[in-house]
Amino acid sequence: SEVRPFTVAAELPRWINMPDVTNVRDLGGWKTADGGSIRQGMIFRGAQLESWTRQKNGSAIGEAGRKVFFDTLKIRTELDLRGGLGVLPVKQHIPIPLSAYATWAENGIFTAEQMKFYRRIFEILADPEAYPVYFHCQGGGDRTGTLAFLLEAMLGLEKEALLTEYELSNLSVSGERSRFSEEWLKFMEKLETLLPGGSLNQQACRYLNQCGIADETMEKIRSILLE
Repeated sequence: SEVRPFTVAAELPRWINMPDVTNVRDLGGWKTADGGSIRQGMIFRGAQLESWTRQKNGSAIGEAGRKVFFDTLKIRTELDLRGGLGVLPVKQHIPIPLSAYATWAENGIFTAEQMKFYRRIFEILADPEAYPVYFHCQGGGDRTGTLAFLLEAMLGLEKEALLTEYELSNLSVSGERSRFSEEWLKFMEKLETLLPGGSLNQQACRYLNQCGIADETMEKIRSILLE
């Protein structure tokens, strides 16, 4: 039969059905305050790639999940925020042991070590050859949620979109994630100290600057991910 391209409605949220893996979604489609949006098919968040249905032996996802990961999403770079060993043969598996929020291990993401890790992540995201990217921790809610929040804030999502996107992990096996939780409120309080009275977007960029991430690097990521 005739072969022809087609498009689907850019409705949010962009959940991805990847067998054996929970909480997978495309960051693409979220609107920015200036009327732009994140490109679809570029960067994905989710849970670990060890099968949730095979937890006892920790084996990798099955053939159906691999087909989505490699053939549909065409992932080139896996950012493993657990700092663990890779279980799938991606082009780049990069283990980076992130923390989350402002209270994990006492200071969360606000230690010198964690800031170094964030600098490395954003330098990777400034490389167009790294994409498509899949980043994950275990359940895709805390470490993954913190990174997603900072990235999306830097890209220009408005406050309500940032909080809603964070809370979508409630629809996975990760458990409740709330903008009213103690962990999240302390995270917001800590960001506020970086730029009192500023927007979440400005505060996130200020944090990234303190990590050693140059404005030019952030602008390069915007040029890759925004349309």
